[in-house]
Amino acid sequence: MNKKILAVAVAAAFAVPAIAAADTTLYGQVNFEVQSLDGDIDTGSYGSRIGVKGSEDLGGGLKGIWQVEGSITLSDPSDANWNRNTFVGLNGGFGTVIGGRYDHPYKIASLPFRNFGDTLVDSTAGSGSKGGNFRAQSFLRSSGVVAYVSPSMSGFQVLAAVVPFTDDNGDGQTPFSLAATYKQGPVYLTLAYEDMEDAGLDYETALVGGTYKIGGLTAGVMYEQKETQSTNEETARWLIPVTYDLNSNWTLRGAVQMDDPDAGDDATDFALGAQYKFSKRTETYFNVVTRDDNETTDFGLGVRHKF
Repeated sequence: MNKKILAVAVAAAFAVPAIAAADTTLYGQVNFEVQSLDGDIDTGSYGSRIGVKGSEDLGGGLKGIWQVEGSITLSDPSDANWNRNTFVGLNGGFGTVIGGRYDHPYKIASLPFRNFGDTLVDSTAGSGSKGGNFRAQSFLRSSGVVAYVSPSMSGFQVLAAVVPFTDDNGDGQTPFSLAATYKQGPVYLTLAYEDMEDAGLDYETALVGGTYKIGGLTAGVMYEQKETQSTNEETARWLIPVTYDLNSNWTLRGAVQMDDPDAGDDATDFALGAQYKFSKRTETYFNVVTRDDNETTDFGLGVRHKF
């Protein structure tokens, strides 16, 4: 009850319509990580965020939905930015249609392969890091998006987005992102494709992958190929994440990333980590990552609380 009262207060502060207040929820997470970056000590606050979301029953199985979410930095809380998923839309038997700022379907399809999320390992701030460590090469969230998410059809789901309505090349094409996923029991499978040539990003990329869970073990493999249009250079990536739940408190994680670019040297990066959950909301973790292409090794020790 207190959480919903606070959420209503936050919603009012940001001029969110009062009509949504009855089904409004405040949520977020705070994350603080002490890091050793090639021997230098630093801190990070990856994925720290706060958000307000809600829905309104419009009758006939139709709902109005909305969300406002921003990032925060624990080293400087004044450095807040409402730059995360922020949208308004409709949900019903047809699926979900939204407009605003939202993760690309390509990114959403790749999330099950990102087992070091919101840590130094998959950030772009580590020593000698390159974009998209231990995650998809395209990991975008854009403004001005119109997106559609289908209902689950026996585990099968389709996601599509126009991102955004731009045509930087003047050829009448609109950037878009597509994904198809299948999730049933222990199996997750996905195909995704994205063309960002006309969004000033000059590339197209595709991925295929799957994960399988047996007992406490979840293992996956993802193959991705990204082509830069202006140079016709391609980078192929294999990502193999493994997660093992020892018990309700301890989880072990590992991942291997192998990049094969047309330009530059091949690289194989490794990451290992352990996570201890004090509760469903509070955890601590320790990770180590070696980046083969830059011959660096980084460490991170963090605490995360979700609310």
